[in-house]
Amino acid sequence: MPTISFISGPALGHFGRIALVARSLRDLVDCTIEIVIPATAKFDIARFDDEFSIRRVPIAERDLDYPAPAFAEALDAVFEEIRPDLVVHDCCPVRWLATTRFPDCPRAIVTNGFLTRLAARETVQTRLFRRRARLIRRERARRGLPRLASGFDLYEADRVLLADPAWLVPDTGPLPETYRACGAVWWEAGGELGEAMAGAQDTLLCSMGSTGKLVDDRFCALAAERFACEDIVRVHSKGEGETVRRVGDHRLFESGILPLGRLLPQARAVMTQGGAGSSYQALAAGKPLMVVPSHPNQRILGELLEQRGVAITVESRRSLARVPADRIARIAARAAEAGPAHIANDGAPSIARHLVELLPH
Repeated sequence: MPTISFISGPALGHFGRIALVARSLRDLVDCTIEIVIPATAKFDIARFDDEFSIRRVPIAERDLDYPAPAFAEALDAVFEEIRPDLVVHDCCPVRWLATTRFPDCPRAIVTNGFLTRLAARETVQTRLFRRRARLIRRERARRGLPRLASGFDLYEADRVLLADPAWLVPDTGPLPETYRACGAVWWEAGGELGEAMAGAQDTLLCSMGSTGKLVDDRFCALAAERFACEDIVRVHSKGEGETVRRVGDHRLFESGILPLGRLLPQARAVMTQGGAGSSYQALAAGKPLMVVPSHPNQRILGELLEQRGVAITVESRRSLARVPADRIARIAARAAEAGPAHIANDGAPSIARHLVELLPH
């Protein structure tokens, strides 16, 4: 029975994708799955403990600024113990894996095309690589690893599995031989809507994940007005319980993580931080997007979706107020047409099939 080691970043978006891929992989092959994640995770991992073997790697406070060397040492022990037949990672590889010595087995990365050399954009990872280049070079030399030319080198593997619909994969040329456009992947939380929230209608749905900034009431109210929304629903990983209050002419419902699929039918528009999962889920439901990015990677996705005519990217109330009303109307019409036609939550089974190809037979 093959053993697959999944390495997740500490954000819910990374772990959610891994969980869906691991489930799909189990449907295809009898295997042992071990998931490794930094103990700095920004969400409740315990909800997955009954389903997976999860190793939480402690990161000392002194290493939090740049944890790759410490994480690499911990992974040495993990790989020695479990001796994986395949390693799969979904994380920021510059922050977590830049000095890792991988075992002698196939390796795959699950990521988004707009972060790789396909897009050739300035990302959080390329900036971090330049800032930490001397330390990375020294640690890789100490560990007998080859020198890296750029942060994009850490996005290369035996398979680079893009969790994006083909419609959104950068099309500057044919995909490299090791790349596969697999389709969108988003994890859906469980749980039920409260009685009050279930009655929300024509909503602006604000879903900022575990990496987005908490937009203030005035921003949400303006966004609701611009997209002709009646109520506002704001969900975020740091919240608990469910509250409702008035914000100007709108009711604002606020909650912790909820199943977005149950909130989308009554939404007129969706605000995200530019996380791939929530953005793709909203577009698959035909909803126009307003992306409020927290960092450059989210801005890149927002701009890519703007180019497809299904989103606007704004970073302040002032910039939102300047968006022409006819542009918002065009975005809504385009999202209703193009989103469901091009995007579905079909990437995890495709990724799993490509992983099976890498397993020993």
